[in-house]
Amino acid sequence: MDEKKPAEKAPSAWTALSLVSEIGIAIAIPTVLCALGGRWLDRQYGTSPLFLTVGLFVALAVSGVLVVRKGNRYVKTL
Repeated sequence: MDEKKPAEKAPSAWTALSLVSEIGIAIAIPTVLCALGGRWLDRQYGTSPLFLTVGLFVALAVSGVLVVRKGNRYVKTL
């Protein structure tokens, strides 16, 4: 008794483009905001690369969390 599963349809090109753009935005926005904020703080306190570096590490962590969440949400829809 072989039960056939309904055919899984492949994601469309628009779905893939949407996912890529969401991931790109999830990486770009935190990186730009944290870099600008870190640079501004460095200028205010004269600590040239300190806050910029810290901001970029924060952006890396935030972007990683956002990308994993988006990936998990996408996998659940498959």
